Order: sequence, then C-alpha cells, then structure tokens
Amino acid sequence: MTAQEPRFRQPKQLDAGTFQAEISSFALRLAAEGKAAKTIRTYTEAVQWFAAARLPGQASWDQVGSQDIQQWRAWLLDHYSSAYASNQYRALQQFFKWLAAEDELPDPMQGLQPPPVTDKLVPVFTSQELTRLEHASAGRTFAQRRDTAIIAVFKATGIRFLDGL
Repeated sequence: MTAQEPRFRQPKQLDAGTFQAEISSFALRLAAEGKAAKTIRTYTEAVQWFAAARLPGQASWDQVGSQDIQQWRAWLLDHYSSAYASNQYRALQQFFKWLAAEDELPDPMQGLQPPPVTDKLVPVFTSQELTRLEHASAGRTFAQRRDTAIIAVFKATGIRFLDGL
C-alpha cells in the first residue's frame, strides 16, 4: 500500500478586519440556535478566511458578488480536496443566507452550486503486500504472534485487497 505524501500548508489568515463584526453576530446566532461549538468554529473560520483572503480591498459585504465566491471556490479546488472545498462553500452559503435575511442584502451565492465532491479512492493491499506482511509477522515471539492474529482478523473481517482475496 502506497502512502500519500503529507501536504504542508501555511496557516490560514483569519483577520477579517472590518468584516469581523458581522461574523461575530453570525457566530452568536449559531450559538443561540444550539449549534455545536465545532460547527460554529468551522463556519466562522471559513467566513473569516474568505474575508481575509478575498476582500481586503472591499469595505462592506454588499460589495461581495458571485464572481468573488466563484474565484474563491476555484482557488479552494486548486489547493484542497473537493470535500474540503465543499465544506468551506457550504459554510459561506449559510453565512450569506443569514446576512441576506439579517441586513436585507442580496445573497451573492444565490443560484451558485457547491463544488461536486469526488469519491476518494481507498488505498488497498495487493496480494503480494499481504503475503509480505504475513511473512514479516511469522514467528514465535509475542509481537509476531500478535501481528499474525491482527492480520488474520483483518482478513476474516474484510480488509480491502486489490486482488479481491
């Protein structure tokens, strides 16, 4: 099984500047609705990141257009997985839906679609890799017997194999 190379990313810029007041109000609304702390953090960080990265020259939310959203979405898809880009998009969607109702502003996301999430292939063992694991764990020591038992459980319970063993 081939391991993926880790991707190292720069920390997100979350200084939303003049946009922070509305973001804080949005977070308060989410908390008042009983949303989980992680949901509130995820949504507010997504909006802060968007504001910090895409809106530094703009003075207010009513200047945000669908093109800003589409450019952000395209950038996310170029740098992150489609699932992550979709989560970020949906967080922004909730914010702009709330902002449109709260401040009677046009929703720049109206009519836009979230990025399609592509299926992520699950890495699987080939029969040769599994055979090498079995040979490596063969022996009479505790660790070798333990490893042999773990591999046997995996095989009996449906570990994924390339060759369909």
